[in-house]
Amino acid sequence: MLNFPVPYESETIYSTIARAGVNLAFLSPKQLLDEVFQDRKVVATMDLPCNLNKIAGHLQGTGRFDVSELIYRHTLFPLYAVFVPESIRLKAIELMCESSGGAVHMMLGIAASNVKADGYFRYCKSCVQSQYECYGVAYWKREWFLPALKFCSEHGELSVMKNSFKEHRHSYFSASDLIDLSITKDSKRAEFGQKISSKAIELLQIPPITSPSTDQWTAFYKKLASDMSYTKGKNVCHSSIFERFIASVPEASLKEWGLYEGLNSETGWLKTMFRKHRKSFSYLQHLLIWYVFLPELEVEEIIRQVCNIPLNKTEHRAVIEKNPEPSAECLKKRCEWEGVVKKLGVKGARSSSGGGSLYAWLYRHDRIYFLAFNANYKKKENVARVQKV
Repeated sequence: MLNFPVPYESETIYSTIARAGVNLAFLSPKQLLDEVFQDRKVVATMDLPCNLNKIAGHLQGTGRFDVSELIYRHTLFPLYAVFVPESIRLKAIELMCESSGGAVHMMLGIAASNVKADGYFRYCKSCVQSQYECYGVAYWKREWFLPALKFCSEHGELSVMKNSFKEHRHSYFSASDLIDLSITKDSKRAEFGQKISSKAIELLQIPPITSPSTDQWTAFYKKLASDMSYTKGKNVCHSSIFERFIASVPEASLKEWGLYEGLNSETGWLKTMFRKHRKSFSYLQHLLIWYVFLPELEVEEIIRQVCNIPLNKTEHRAVIEKNPEPSAECLKKRCEWEGVVKKLGVKGARSSSGGGSLYAWLYRHDRIYFLAFNANYKKKENVARVQKV
């Protein structure tokens, strides 16, 4: 495709394609899809577009804008990249190069996240005026479409249109054509929203890096709790963390962003983040914690600290293999477990009354014996089943 427009600073891919349609005076959305992608089924996506190999090909003559630059400078991918395992980050990049059929949003956890994007066009009037002065056109900036955050980090609250870019799946609308539409606005909580938006923009500007593992995130938050003196022995004082957090973040903002309900419950996201990470959390949850507990650190510095946490895979095993002499309580628990297992089997023993707590206690305090005994008994069970058959 000739004369495909060069993306402006922080312009979304959606916006660049829309400007291409305006420049070529295309009236039909299908005509634009044919010209850009040679595929009429491509869905116009604002945050995480796919088929980026085609866009990179149109910009090949510029000597820049390879797929990596397009993803990290002109999409919202950096909001999610460092919070998912490295294998998922690489797979998502691979899918964004071609057609993914919506798989990218699923694998990054966006579809199941409490932090939702509303799908409405947003813009900052002051930024648009600057765009007209510099470029003669308006365009959609990616920071205007941060999920849940409707604030410009420089000028305050964004103008939110009544039109949604999700209503027309295959159409690209240019900012210059839409900014005069009626808008709704709410000036409350703008100052706090601006601060968090500034942190989000810092996150957007982080260059491509290897994603920290879930173990590194676990270690980081445990160390953070320890550094803040919110631990007692090996246990985290979640009540103290909650008190400081809720005193620093407006309750109204948490409710608006879908992060307030169940916040102080045993399974609430705030407590879960200071426990072992078994899943990825949204960018906004991380940013809120950093805002409260690490206000002086830049986002890139925090990410660097997490990435530099050593992954000592043998450390945990070495502690277990010391196998100290069992205490009287430990011997008693062993005897109880052996008696139940001989009657009900390992699976039945764990499901029995009191069996679950006994299982957990032995697994935590007497793991070498516990795993060896269970494995040996399971072998006998398997042999018995085979003989019966």
